[in-house]
Amino acid sequence: MLGQIGPDIVGLQEVDHLRPRSGSVDQAAYLARSLSMDHVFGAAIHYRTGAYGNAILSKFPFSKTAHHLLPSRGEQRACLEAEIIIGTKKLSIFNTHLGLMQQERHLQLQDHILPMVMGKNNPLILSGDFNATETASELEPCNRTLKDTFKQNTGPVINTYPAHEPQIRIDYVFINHFLQCSNFFIVDTLASDHLPVTARLRL
Repeated sequence: MLGQIGPDIVGLQEVDHLRPRSGSVDQAAYLARSLSMDHVFGAAIHYRTGAYGNAILSKFPFSKTAHHLLPSRGEQRACLEAEIIIGTKKLSIFNTHLGLMQQERHLQLQDHILPMVMGKNNPLILSGDFNATETASELEPCNRTLKDTFKQNTGPVINTYPAHEPQIRIDYVFINHFLQCSNFFIVDTLASDHLPVTARLRL
């Protein structure tokens, strides 16, 4: 599915790293090799064997990466940060998977992710599974300070979860004012329990 889209950058959540339940495969590395991309993985949870977390794949070289554990009341959540170079320009990427409880998500966004995001003065993407619909109060700061690329949706699908019968949109690609979105669409596929979102961006 990713090969058909032909992406330059991919943000993934719920990625297994050498876990027995998924055949002890390094999923991020496998996908990156398949797509001729570089990758970085950030573990939210470490197990006796393997780990689980977020990943970013890129056709452009990484110049910096950082992994941020988020305050979590349930399952440990994290935000993976990467910086890539496109020509002479720097692009910052934050890829996250937020908690299931609203108060938890508010703390994760307001006190941790958004201060990092707003501290950047270059083109920036904030993407991931936010576990919140667009009208949720915890997303208000994102909607106020960033652009939701869904506003450029050109496809018939408007929700992302659950994939077999999507009822809500909880997966996002936000950008700052240094970027423009020319096209957005949600891919109708059962490759995951969420439908992937795709945005075409211009520096």
